[in-house]
Amino acid sequence: MKPGPDGEGARLVDERLRAWRGWRAETLTAMRRLIHEATFARGAGLPDPQGLSTLAAMAAAAMALACGDAASPPAPATPQWQGEWNGVEGTFLRLVLQPGGRYRVIVKNLDGERSFDGVAHADHIVFERDGVQERLRATDGAGTGMKWLADKSTCLTVRAGEGYCRD
Repeated sequence: MKPGPDGEGARLVDERLRAWRGWRAETLTAMRRLIHEATFARGAGLPDPQGLSTLAAMAAAAMALACGDAASPPAPATPQWQGEWNGVEGTFLRLVLQPGGRYRVIVKNLDGERSFDGVAHADHIVFERDGVQERLRATDGAGTGMKWLADKSTCLTVRAGEGYCRD
């Protein structure tokens, strides 16, 4: 295994870190740097066995704190979104928190009311409607793409032209 930040060891570290889905690129870069510094003896370019075991414990703790237990359901990042959000012409979106960080997404449009299963992520809720994966995210009124909601400040948007607001 070639030591150093660009060797085989770095490649293996990158593979392990990429396995943790949802981590941002800058987090992976910082973790890779930490792993490299902790696992190689000062300036010698040789693996430091004590550093490896210490690092393994540190990395496991950091990943558990950052990602939570992989076997447990994701914690909802959007609980303040629960309730009803108003659209135009009597349309609305209702979010009901379910066990395990899931949501019941209820959409009433001009064709009627429909219900979908959604999953909370860091800053959005994903649900499938008519075979299309939709992503519900926080925006302001202008972000909805709807002129009737443009002056609102607290909104949720599925896509441009489909938004719902609270104020």
